[in-house]
Amino acid sequence: FEDHTFAHGHTYEAHPLTLAPAIAAIDELRDKDLLGNSRKMGAYVKKKLEGMKRRHKSIGDVRGLGLFWGVEIVKDRKTREPFATMDDKAAGKPLMVDAITKQMMANGVYAMGWVSHLILAPPLISTKKDLDFGLAALDEALTLADKQVE
Repeated sequence: FEDHTFAHGHTYEAHPLTLAPAIAAIDELRDKDLLGNSRKMGAYVKKKLEGMKRRHKSIGDVRGLGLFWGVEIVKDRKTREPFATMDDKAAGKPLMVDAITKQMMANGVYAMGWVSHLILAPPLISTKKDLDFGLAALDEALTLADKQVE
């Protein structure tokens, strides 16, 4: 699987019944200007995350567009050495991103951790108040990593 693609389809792929909700979703995107909200709120998230990067030495980089962001968690910002590797994940070792996401979830916020980065993808309907709540949970949880940065 690492060397060869396994392409496959699904029984209900492109079935009219499964496509009907897609049309409704597109209508909602347009009617509520959710892409415009994503651009506006995305600029807000970018500013907040860049501020966190300045305050938290465990953030190697922040990358994103609209309301889809990645936050790289590192042991050393200069070398960008991650807290964990794919081998660590495969071996079942405790990962720093798991500790961060656990702390965030304890504060009512879900973020996906993957090996050495966090994925932030709030809903397109998010307001500044919603984003501030989630970003405050991230800000607090990052102190766990900051304590272990070289």
